[in-house]
Amino acid sequence: MPDLRSGKRGAETSPCRAALRRRLNEHGPETARLLSRAERASRRAESAEAAAPPLPDVCEQLAAEVAARKSAEQKARAEAVARRSAEQSAASTHESLSAERFQNHCRTLQLQRSIDDLRQRLSTESSMRLNAERQLSAVEGFEFEDGYWGSGNWKPFLDQNAVQSLRMLQVSNKTHRYTIGTNIYDAAMQFNGEIIQRNVHYGTQRRVRKTGTQPRAAHPPQPWQQPVLALGTARWLTLASSWNTEQAVRELFERRCQHTLQVESVTAVHHGASLNAFSAGNLGGNADPPIAHSYSQCQTDALLFHGTNEANVANIMAGGLKLKFAKAGMLGAGIYGAPDPRKANQYVPAGQHGRFMFLCRFNTTGGRNQQNVLFTEYCVYDESKVVVLWMLKVR
Repeated sequence: MPDLRSGKRGAETSPCRAALRRRLNEHGPETARLLSRAERASRRAESAEAAAPPLPDVCEQLAAEVAARKSAEQKARAEAVARRSAEQSAASTHESLSAERFQNHCRTLQLQRSIDDLRQRLSTESSMRLNAERQLSAVEGFEFEDGYWGSGNWKPFLDQNAVQSLRMLQVSNKTHRYTIGTNIYDAAMQFNGEIIQRNVHYGTQRRVRKTGTQPRAAHPPQPWQQPVLALGTARWLTLASSWNTEQAVRELFERRCQHTLQVESVTAVHHGASLNAFSAGNLGGNADPPIAHSYSQCQTDALLFHGTNEANVANIMAGGLKLKFAKAGMLGAGIYGAPDPRKANQYVPAGQHGRFMFLCRFNTTGGRNQQNVLFTEYCVYDESKVVVLWMLKVR
């Protein structure tokens, strides 16, 4: 390249070239600096490009995204297929269960009809057997006097084991024991030829006699017995008032104890001497104690529960509550009673045959009472102000 700054070939150059040559000669150093800076910038760019990580391939990224989307769509389709299969399986299972339930319902109805037919046949056979036993008992069996002594209400024995024991009693003239239901009885022949049956648990007695083709007339009561027994029965009904049935006593018991205790059995207690000796006052319509209810100030009597040991049950049923057996308590030596059976139950230990308490009518005039946080109890100091009306076996 010819040196533009030299004067060679000057004749061959044109004025434009001369001007350009002058301009280059004037700006030569600056142009060299610019070229140097450009080279340095280019080298720095190359160094930065070499140090920077390579840029990802856009095509590869797009291909990966497409593959991922296809995989998700395939997975969704597989889940939808599985869901439809599960729904179909559930539908078929429901249909099978519905069919099975219908079959079970049909079997249940058939079984219920069979049970009803069996019960009807058993009821018919039981009625026929009962009538046969009654006829047999009326011809060659025994009968007992139901109710109080001398009531004349004779009923036949339906238990053949008891009838067999009574037949052996007439032969051997010894005491025989037999069981009817849950009760155990001893039967003994008396010197006058009568048979007396005694309940082993409770000590109650009743007469037994042999039946024949022509039933014998009941032995007339003794003259000294007739007034007392007749008066005692009427007196018991008067003192029991509206609570002269087992259902009424159960309802009173459940209301008082708020359904926390249960009654197994209820037995009326008829003791003529205690009934006649009782000094009655006024019994309110709800039989609750007058002190606990201010609206019945004229009421003096109340139905209260008396708990006791099993060993004392027979004596109380036979003779009533006696002051001579009373023990000193919080209110002194007297006869105690409580409106709430739960309070009376605190004095009832568990016995061999259960737990027993008595429902008595108390004349609270002259008595005392004590009330704690839960219960109230009353005490009277005259046995003529207490009469036993019912015996309850509770649990």
